[in-house]
Amino acid sequence: MFDFHYRIEIYVPAGKRRWGYYVLPFRLGEEIVARVDLKADRHNSELQVLAVHEEACTHAPSCVDALTRELTSLQHWLGLDALSVSRHNSISRQLAAAIRS
Repeated sequence: MFDFHYRIEIYVPAGKRRWGYYVLPFRLGEEIVARVDLKADRHNSELQVLAVHEEACTHAPSCVDALTRELTSLQHWLGLDALSVSRHNSISRQLAAAIRS
């Protein structure tokens, strides 16, 4: 579906994971534009974006805006106070900046 290979890596040893523990595909319009590795840290009341991986056809500005809205919505739905982004690559740095503003 969507010419997209998806594999839950929960049972893959950490060192062999390609995308992360529990990566969710993010769809924008008719395309899957990113994979997002999330963790709900309930002890610290924080939704953590551990990694964001762009797909080949991503248009970063529209993807970042839409992803910011969805992650903020998810944070509130989960009842968490904060949202943080690990800055590993260009899109994650853009996402972190968008969330701060």
